[in-house]
Amino acid sequence: MKDVLLFSGGIDSLSAWFYLGNPKSIYIDMMTKYSQKEIECIKELEKLIPDLNVEIVKGINLGQFEEGVNAFIPNRNLILASIACNYGDRIIMAGIKDDNVEDKNPKAFKKMSEVLTLISKDRKIEVYSPFWKMSKTDIVGWMLDNVIDAEKMLRTSVSCYSSESLQCGDCPSCLRKAIAFEKFNLSLDFFNNDVRKCALIGAYIKKFNSTKIYTKERIENSMEAFKKWEWKI
Repeated sequence: MKDVLLFSGGIDSLSAWFYLGNPKSIYIDMMTKYSQKEIECIKELEKLIPDLNVEIVKGINLGQFEEGVNAFIPNRNLILASIACNYGDRIIMAGIKDDNVEDKNPKAFKKMSEVLTLISKDRKIEVYSPFWKMSKTDIVGWMLDNVIDAEKMLRTSVSCYSSESLQCGDCPSCLRKAIAFEKFNLSLDFFNNDVRKCALIGAYIKKFNSTKIYTKERIENSMEAFKKWEWKI
């Protein structure tokens, strides 16, 4: 089975590239508000990692369907997997244990695999993540333990929904990255704004105290960081 990694330039896909032994990697340009900075990030990571070579693939305009502060795009991962089928049979998409997205969880990936296999002539397609048992914090820890100069690469990686800054420090994705960094006492000085004062933190504290849609580990890691940042829990 031929592997292909959907590489975005974020922590999860960067870590998956190392974790799985440098598989073939593609970036599908969906023309979102943050696509261009992801492409620029990939170029910077290729400078840091000589063996990394990500093929940029022209996708379709999904940016027009973005919703809300999370820039959510309905069916995005199924569309990405469908395009990636042209490059491999096992589509590696780095979902993690504490993701809370309808189309990025083990059940959704199983269903995608079944559908894509059904409509692919004489081919078995698998949509796969190696990280369903690992949180964002676990992944950062694995990188620090196993990859030389990991901190520099992780700082360079970009997961941010802003169209105006590289790593805004004000969006949910930047906040998750900061929480994982805080666990290992890594510097947060690369964010454009002080992520420790992110306006979203108050809303997350309320969610963590009132709902059960997040994993216990994500809640504990987040609350630990918020306490360090002097928020009232």
